[in-house]
Amino acid sequence: MLATGRPRGATESATVRERIEAAKAEQERIRRRPGRKAWVPNQHGAYSMLVLPPIIGWIVGGFSWVNLLVLPAWWGGYLTYWSWSQWLRTRSARKRAIIMLPLLVYTGWTASLALITLLVAPYLIQWAVPLLPLFAIALWEVWRGRERSLPSGLATTAADNIIAAVT
Repeated sequence: MLATGRPRGATESATVRERIEAAKAEQERIRRRPGRKAWVPNQHGAYSMLVLPPIIGWIVGGFSWVNLLVLPAWWGGYLTYWSWSQWLRTRSARKRAIIMLPLLVYTGWTASLALITLLVAPYLIQWAVPLLPLFAIALWEVWRGRERSLPSGLATTAADNIIAAVT
């Protein structure tokens, strides 16, 4: 017996057991209330890919007021792609329901900004020709569970670099 009145080993196992239970409770709390995880992408390297090509396009080709519409639409497109990839990857109906609100908000945001941009600058529709197959490849790879594959990475990087020419 220890000075606590418990048999030797009971304190250690009770402490370990309490820690395990506390960790499980914390994991369950995080799963039930995703907070910003459902809204903010965790791919920090993508942020530079979203900012640098438009800046390079502005430096080379000059700035246009249309870019003030193109850039938020482009960022919305990335957030929409990220939300759809999360939704396609998730198999649980409960987790898909959590992702649904960001998915709808980002998709609506992107669609409305893209429509406004195309109404103001209809010549930008020509960029759909090289971009749509790249988006299709990236979404196909996500749907197949290979969002980190080489074809997916090449498609998203190529699409991102095309935005320099668009801006």
